[in-house]
Amino acid sequence: MNETKGKGERKGISRRSFMKLAVAGPFVAAGTASAADLGKSKSARSATLGLLKEHESIDHIYEISPDYKPFDQINLLFSNMSSFNRRTNDPTDPDYKERQEIRNAFGMYVAKADGIVEIMRAVKLAGKSFDEFLAALGSHSIPFPPPVAKVLWENEKIEHLFERAEEKGWSQLDYAFENAGWSVDHFGARLSEGGVSGRFKHFVGGEMRDGLYAWNRPPWPTVYQFKDREEATRIVKKASLFLGADVVGIAPYDQRWVWKKRFNIYDGTHEENTLPFEPKSVIVFGFEMDYEAYKTTPSAIGDAAAGICYSKMAVTGHSVAEFIRKLGYQAIACGNDTASSVPLGIQAGLGEGSRMGPLINPFFGPRIRLSKVFTELELISDKPITFGVKEFCMTCKKCANACPAGAISFDDKPSFTVHSCVSNPGIAKWYLKADSCVRWWGEIGSDCGHCITVCPYNKPDLWPHRIAKVATHFPGTRRLAMALDDAFGYGKFYGTPENAKLIEDYWKRL
Repeated sequence: MNETKGKGERKGISRRSFMKLAVAGPFVAAGTASAADLGKSKSARSATLGLLKEHESIDHIYEISPDYKPFDQINLLFSNMSSFNRRTNDPTDPDYKERQEIRNAFGMYVAKADGIVEIMRAVKLAGKSFDEFLAALGSHSIPFPPPVAKVLWENEKIEHLFERAEEKGWSQLDYAFENAGWSVDHFGARLSEGGVSGRFKHFVGGEMRDGLYAWNRPPWPTVYQFKDREEATRIVKKASLFLGADVVGIAPYDQRWVWKKRFNIYDGTHEENTLPFEPKSVIVFGFEMDYEAYKTTPSAIGDAAAGICYSKMAVTGHSVAEFIRKLGYQAIACGNDTASSVPLGIQAGLGEGSRMGPLINPFFGPRIRLSKVFTELELISDKPITFGVKEFCMTCKKCANACPAGAISFDDKPSFTVHSCVSNPGIAKWYLKADSCVRWWGEIGSDCGHCITVCPYNKPDLWPHRIAKVATHFPGTRRLAMALDDAFGYGKFYGTPENAKLIEDYWKRL
């Protein structure tokens, strides 16, 4: 069973408490129990109450083609940003045009989201060179690898973002907040969010060196002997929550989700993705994005909500891997790199897949970021769960209606139909038009997040919303849950005027 932090530790409730709310909803509403009281229970098998259903494997939930092939990192969205990506630079490649559009759009997004556009604007207006642009990035503590910075510098479309410098949500205050959120990731695991493996050195602090996800740290020479796998699992989960995870689960090692090849955007290395040992378990962490901050997307404040999660991912992943290594077992930590996080999160019992793509967690909905640690320590795997997400997504479609890029499928059911060269085929699901999504990111120069903010599962972890989540599980109450979501003012994304008000309110409240 996966674990979340209890109220006494910080936030979150157990699965059993979540189910108790469904059964005792009217009594909870009457005040007979408080969320704080219910949050203290962190163990027991809530699946016995009938709403969270456990399955033996991911193959019992999702249709996976026998021809499925592991992902090749050269096809990752961010890999198209590298000037060394042969596929993006080859006019004879069948996906050349789409890859060029992705590169240009993603460059515009990165330039704005990292605050690079303001520095580029000043440098270009002064008539200075690319080398002086690189130096300016370093002096402002925004180290960026030259192969990627070169792509940004040559992207003329970025200049249309210059005029946004004074908009609400992009002020010096907002940018300071955003960069603070990303700072640990940027200086300890730079571009791991873009899939760069700890197998390679990272561009950290203006130079190439090992980061927090480095693979070259050996285990302690003395091996700690656990009494049994149950003890080892309990201790690893306890340590994971203590070291920063909001929720943790254990997945079995499954070669299908480990990328077949890795691609180094710094020098173009494209090689087999061989792990340094044979893993037996994968520890998967979930980190909640702040509800109030993320509601302001698109803005630097909203991006800070994602950034602080990536910083926590680096710290927690490194710390848990180091804990295991000090016990004498091999372990490596990974962010968005090395393996696909969503199927691993599903296998670890952290949630279900969704129409929009991200994992839906029972407590945090889609506002969750995932990372993982591969280890040779043999742990007890959690079971994949379902709690009605797929069935509700088939009815809801709010994310598809809200998507300004038209990137989310309106199909009633999942399928094997792929819409983009950066998607990996072979699983029946709702595939995104990822190229359309990233083009919109480039146009606004920011994360979008409309799909997450409108999702009925995206609510604070309070008892009324827990009961509403229970309603999504039953066919007869799904449309009622959608209607109530609208009636109470949820289920919408915010345009520019509303965003300005949300941003003002964000800084006014403690």
